[in-house]
Amino acid sequence: MGLRELLINARALLLDFDDTIVDTTTITIEAMNKTAVEMGLREITKQEFARTCLGLRFRRCFELLYPNQDFDKFFERYYQHYLNQNLELKPYALDFIERIYKDKLVAIITNRSSGTLKKDLKRLELEPYFDFFITHDIARAEKPNKAYYQHLDQILLRYGVLRNHALIIGDSVIDYLGAKENNYDFIAILNGLNSKQDFIDHGLNEDLIVDNFLCLIKAFD
Repeated sequence: MGLRELLINARALLLDFDDTIVDTTTITIEAMNKTAVEMGLREITKQEFARTCLGLRFRRCFELLYPNQDFDKFFERYYQHYLNQNLELKPYALDFIERIYKDKLVAIITNRSSGTLKKDLKRLELEPYFDFFITHDIARAEKPNKAYYQHLDQILLRYGVLRNHALIIGDSVIDYLGAKENNYDFIAILNGLNSKQDFIDHGLNEDLIVDNFLCLIKAFD
């Protein structure tokens, strides 16, 4: 199916959070580097973050970047720096969510923890727009692992929705691979650090790759 057909036929729209809806990479890297300086660790670049951490939950990212370091100590300082920065929605993200939330089941699927996700949804005043969310601690698994999507299947069934009537929208190849390997339709939005060619190289139809949420809004018309 094409872009418009996927959007119209989907009964459930499942959105990734970080760098899909919200611009978090910039403030995450800034907060990590402030913490690294305080703890005598090396700073990281955006390129290293993209290469190492894209799509991973924060603890795994930390372990890869700073092996054998104290995660709890780092995270406590990091998260305070993170909370002190302003969160910004991606262009047209709210317009798209407002366009769909009254007519479709709308959810967030992320590798975040539920605690940090709830805080960010509250900060952004997005809580009323979502029917549910799935995080790594709720699913007891991470994207793109099969167990994560099995949990998603179960939640959707409670709402009477099968996976062939659900559509995932995300910014990373990990989002796409999880959808592809578990038979979910997928649209890539180039809000994050993966390029159009990254998705094409992994097999996604070019017609299902868009620059921003405005493209999706126009597809409904």
